[in-house]
Amino acid sequence: MTELCHEQSRGLVRQQTLTAGTVSGDATTRARDTPFRDLDHAREALIARLTAGLSPAALRAALADWLIHLAAAPGKQLELASLWAAHARSLCAYLGQIGLGQHALPDALGVPAPAVPR
Repeated sequence: MTELCHEQSRGLVRQQTLTAGTVSGDATTRARDTPFRDLDHAREALIARLTAGLSPAALRAALADWLIHLAAAPGKQLELASLWAAHARSLCAYLGQIGLGQHALPDALGVPAPAVPR
């Protein structure tokens, strides 16, 4: 009986929505054609291109999840800090060689990153 009431109420809501849309159809069409709506549409299209169609909220949630896991793993933090220091040293050495006119690829940049066991 509850489901029937919900169905009936949803039907009434749908009917009211359709009626409201039909009555104010001209106003809705006019609102859709304004430059303000075009600006919103352009912004949404840009965000879709930048995020490859993924929801920005989903990307933020994934980043937050990754940061929470990283914050709870001090060993991984030390590993990443050590890797950053090694790459910074290699970059400084490479920039120093460029300054002296020698263009050599540093060792750390020529070695691929180790595979992560999963």
